Amino acid sequence: MPRVIAVHSDVQELETWRRTLLEQRRGWDVELFSSVGAAWMRFTESPPDLVVAPMTVALDGRVLLSQVRDLAPQVARVLVAGGVCDERAIEGQRIAQRVLPDDVEPMDFVETLAQILKQRELIESPQLRAVLGRVGQLPAAPEVHARLVKRLRDPNATLHEMAGLVAEDAALSTQVLRLANSAYFGRGQAVTSLEGAAGRLGTRLLTSVVLAAEAYGRFGPVAKGFSIEQFQQHASLVARIASALEPRAAFTDDAFTAGLLHDVGRLVIASQLPAEYTIIEQRAAKEGLPHYVVERDVVGCDHAVLGAALLGQWGLSSTVLEAVQRHHAVSFAGDLTLDATTAVAIADRLARDVERFSPGTTASNPAAVAAGDPRWPWWRELAEQLAMDGMAV
Repeated sequence: MPRVIAVHSDVQELETWRRTLLEQRRGWDVELFSSVGAAWMRFTESPPDLVVAPMTVALDGRVLLSQVRDLAPQVARVLVAGGVCDERAIEGQRIAQRVLPDDVEPMDFVETLAQILKQRELIESPQLRAVLGRVGQLPAAPEVHARLVKRLRDPNATLHEMAGLVAEDAALSTQVLRLANSAYFGRGQAVTSLEGAAGRLGTRLLTSVVLAAEAYGRFGPVAKGFSIEQFQQHASLVARIASALEPRAAFTDDAFTAGLLHDVGRLVIASQLPAEYTIIEQRAAKEGLPHYVVERDVVGCDHAVLGAALLGQWGLSSTVLEAVQRHHAVSFAGDLTLDATTAVAIADRLARDVERFSPGTTASNPAAVAAGDPRWPWWRELAEQLAMDGMAV
């Protein structure tokens, strides 16, 4: 259970933090203090996973967070500042992992803490650290996606403006349209313009497609035998299935995004560790084992964890990170409760079934019928239809 220490000299503001954190994240152990002294004493007794402090006249959180950094640098730090352009806030960026404005929306506040905690959990894995040491520096966040995310914060942003940002890069525009048509639009529904894609997808899904398009092109040469076309086709199908299992559910956008990016860790291995990728492919084929099992033996961690670490570095939501990290770790026994993680895991399994087995062979495919949930045959039919629609675009 993640432990969070939050300190604020304004008791009313501290109570707001308490309600926000406890209502949104009941699984967290949250301790709140109105004085730095009490918070520091508790910190020295038992360092938490994350410390949140404000920057006000009465309490300069930079001092506390700098002490936290010096004593226990592994503890995550968040500074809530009075203004994002304040010089002190800019200085705070050298002390804290994240600086938030004091008028941050409650949901954004909690999501920011969740992202930081998730990234901390991933990076602290000794196996992942060893792999990252061999891979070297992971790519920085894609630029156009970062600009779109920044533009989305403006409530007056228009679809025309969003499409215009993408259109500035001709090669990216082509890739976005190709990916949008394969990943979202069905038979006879293809779009031919970025503005048309933006209008049909909406700003959030357009941003996800742009991120995927940039991510796919962000790595250098890949190992022999790795097909980027097949990789994209599979990711697109998983995204479509994951977002169609329960179309009106709140998690569908996150499931779509995670579906597009769930295997990005495989791309990291294929491009950064080509010799290991070849060994993984050979052993998986020879021994009949899933790739992620062989990856853990050959590389030290699987592509799901590696992909989540990369996306965490890029600032994606904790929900997307969880779905990417756990898409091979979901149990299919019994009736399933759908959320983004479960939807992506189901979609990945269904997509691989459809890619391996001929349409109409559900009954002879153990992977499609042995899971127990009565919706599985319907999900299989849905996956087959979406796969055929995708091939027709």
